[in-house]
Amino acid sequence: MKQFLIAVILSLNLSTFAQQHIGCRAAKSNYPVLNSKAVSAQQSDSVDIVNTVLKIDLSDFTSKTLSAEAQIDIVSKINNLSNVTFDLKGFVVDSVKQLNAVSFTFNNSKLKINLQSVLNENDNTSIKIYYHGAPFIDSDNLGGFHWDNTYAYSIGVSLSEIPHSIGRAWFPCFDNFVEKSTFHFFVTTRNNHKAFCNGILLNQTNNPNTTKTWEWKMNQKIPSYLASVTVAAFDTIQKNHAGLNGNIPITLAALPSEINNLESAFVNLPQAIDGFEENFGPYQFEKIGYCMTPFVAAMEHATNITQSNATIIGGGTGYEWVMAHELAHHWWGDLVTCDNPKEMWLNEGWAKYSEALFTEKLYGQNAYKDYVRKNHDNVLRLAHLDPNFGGDGDYYAVANVPQSVTYGATTYEKGADVAHTIRGLLGDNDFFDCITSFLELHKFNSINSQLLKTYLSNCSGKDLSSYFNTSVFEKGFHHFAFSDMTVVAENGKFIAKGYIYQKLWENNNYTSNIPIDVSFFDQQMNRIDKVVDVIGMCTEFEFELDFEPIFWALDFDEKISDATVDKVLEFNTTGNKDFGYAKLLINVNSIAGNAMLRVTHNYIKPDPLITKIPNLHLSQNRYWNIDGVLPSDFSANAIFTFNGTNNSTGFLDNDFISTTEDNLVMLYKEKPTDDWELLTDFSINVQGNNNNKRGKIIV
Repeated sequence: MKQFLIAVILSLNLSTFAQQHIGCRAAKSNYPVLNSKAVSAQQSDSVDIVNTVLKIDLSDFTSKTLSAEAQIDIVSKINNLSNVTFDLKGFVVDSVKQLNAVSFTFNNSKLKINLQSVLNENDNTSIKIYYHGAPFIDSDNLGGFHWDNTYAYSIGVSLSEIPHSIGRAWFPCFDNFVEKSTFHFFVTTRNNHKAFCNGILLNQTNNPNTTKTWEWKMNQKIPSYLASVTVAAFDTIQKNHAGLNGNIPITLAALPSEINNLESAFVNLPQAIDGFEENFGPYQFEKIGYCMTPFVAAMEHATNITQSNATIIGGGTGYEWVMAHELAHHWWGDLVTCDNPKEMWLNEGWAKYSEALFTEKLYGQNAYKDYVRKNHDNVLRLAHLDPNFGGDGDYYAVANVPQSVTYGATTYEKGADVAHTIRGLLGDNDFFDCITSFLELHKFNSINSQLLKTYLSNCSGKDLSSYFNTSVFEKGFHHFAFSDMTVVAENGKFIAKGYIYQKLWENNNYTSNIPIDVSFFDQQMNRIDKVVDVIGMCTEFEFELDFEPIFWALDFDEKISDATVDKVLEFNTTGNKDFGYAKLLINVNSIAGNAMLRVTHNYIKPDPLITKIPNLHLSQNRYWNIDGVLPSDFSANAIFTFNGTNNSTGFLDNDFISTTEDNLVMLYKEKPTDDWELLTDFSINVQGNNNNKRGKIIV
């Protein structure tokens, strides 16, 4: 089947934009090298916290105030260390001791302690801090310490506070992503309450005053934001799972009325564990724990995840992706941690991508592709919009997001897009082998994008520098399409020649060293794949084939997240065929034989009109490719949706549709080098009225 490109055009008294299709033969490009620099954590430059012991009384659910003692064991990294400053939010600091009482100043956020004597490099000491008061909760009621009449629990990050790490809401610490220590907890609760913390439960003690004290120990080093405590009248489910490094204890906690729903909602937790161990290597913590609370989201506290009890209502698996996401953090975020908030995609983007891997493990490759398509469409359509519409307000590079959008769409959704593309660039064997060895090498340490780029390139032998420089350290997207394609018969073979043309969307530099599959199909849908190493704006290729191709496709298996969303369907019946996030519905009227149709929704300017049509201008935002292998008697209607509304399904034609919808027309061309032609056989369904920017065009 020949390739067709479809575009929407609007009747206005405007000329088309001036850019012309640039012939591939004349294209040139260059590739600047960008660098990612870690942000220094000043406190951790001079002092290392090796262990934190917290003794906290959380039995007062009436006044909701705690009293606590923190013992912090430190080692000096420098000579002549005379004071140490800890982060602590609010509270009343009663006293500070080293061996004896020492002087200190506290300004409600910084606790500066004067040491008894100067420490030199590698000297160690212990500092005890006694404090009490109502713990801090941020203005969004998200990060910090939550305490109502039923629950008391910490959430380690804040969207509104800077720094985002907010362990300081309940204990003194170095609140950054670099400093890691072991933890030892002694939590006193009411007699009917249970306390859950990081690590393993060593002991529980019944006190004479009818309270209980729960002793937990975290033997792996974690940063302050991953430390946690959760207290309520919990019931628990205790299980064990056979992991790669041996038995993994599992503790699930919820109120007694929720415990049955919890068990059924977490029925696929074992598959999540197995899948992530297959993908990323052994689980390296001492237990897996989840506590259900009223928190509106979830938080990956190491071994003691806090998850919303709303996700288990009814006991179904509809929110199992939340469970999987937080578990995945025990590789991405907890085992290795981004070294500064601008690199948060290494924590959250990879955990978001792990949702897709969990889907693939449980439901297969097609489900994985659907998950990736949905995420990718959201990135292309929404990630740059105002936060009210789910975006970050602008286009950003994943490796350098401002702290105002640390936990935004660029970090999560686009970060997952990048992880998916890295898998496509490396191939499954190299990707999973190198990711596993990377995590093992850097476990319980901090990482950044530059480190990941260098390691994966060296491990796989495939240079990822250009991709990282142009897609990780730079904003925007790349778009790849065929140009100037020909097939010629020669000595019983067929010579396919052409160019891959690269466009930029909100990006300044062409990417290079990108291996893209070119797939060729004959009428019987026999397929052969070739690989083109794309370099710059235009890349020429030539292949000898044993059959005459009637259909060819770039990246048929959707390995690369560029500025397109693709969908392929095979069918041999009439009726509706929905191409989902490729945004096309085909209604097949007649067919006798097997068909394969691929629809590509392109989020980029189409090539302009070569010969201008008066009073018309093309959409600047998108067009479709429709191609495949079809029987000769195939007949169908194609239903294109236009949507210029400000909602989750809109933001497609908002700026484009500026007059009434009956001015919309459709254009097509048979191959990329042709000029656009007006279609005559189509109708418009305005769906409600002629001015609401919503409707369908039926071709």
